[in-house]
Amino acid sequence: MENRRVLVIDDDTKVHEIYKDILAESAKQGEEANLDKEAARLFGEKLTSITPQRKSFEVTYATQGEEGIAGVKKALDEDRAYAVAFIDVRMPPGIDGVKTATEIRKIDSQIEIVIVTAYADKSLDEIVENVGMPERLLYIKKPFLKDEIWQLANALSIKWNLQEKERIYRASLEHLVNSISLIKNINLEDMIALLKCILQQVFVNLILNAQQAMPPKGVRFVWK
Repeated sequence: MENRRVLVIDDDTKVHEIYKDILAESAKQGEEANLDKEAARLFGEKLTSITPQRKSFEVTYATQGEEGIAGVKKALDEDRAYAVAFIDVRMPPGIDGVKTATEIRKIDSQIEIVIVTAYADKSLDEIVENVGMPERLLYIKKPFLKDEIWQLANALSIKWNLQEKERIYRASLEHLVNSISLIKNINLEDMIALLKCILQQVFVNLILNAQQAMPPKGVRFVWK
């Protein structure tokens, strides 16, 4: 199943409502009028509802870094890892967003992290040095466009899912190679069971390859 789980860590609950309107499946179209004024104050633009054809996300919210870290650990324990985390930098009175992202990265090396801030008190180099894994780390400043948030969540969740399929595919191939290496000095009954296992692995690999070859929903190719 596709992972479109997103974690938002921000001490301002009004910002949570804006993320909800952009990303969450439960976002109510009728709330947009109430959010326009607040969005303009926070992000410098008028907020409008997500378009119906846009696929939504399962969004969880935390108001402090410690709460977000605990949420990431709990999600992993339940085998429901987050694909993307949007983390604000300043979240008094708790730890800041950079420290939060650093601790989250220690727990989950696969999560895609987006650092969000209205202030320039942390340089990008400093953030990368602390958090690590720059290939899974982005940085955006407020005010930002609402489409930026949706596009980032969408692109990064697609990236997470493709890399997870690749990880499963590699693990399956390793299992297949190990199974083949056991064929020597094996009796007929065990060989039949082993061959069934190998065929199952080949079938799984074929399915995974087919899924990876398919373009994401909403992507169209034009032949010239």
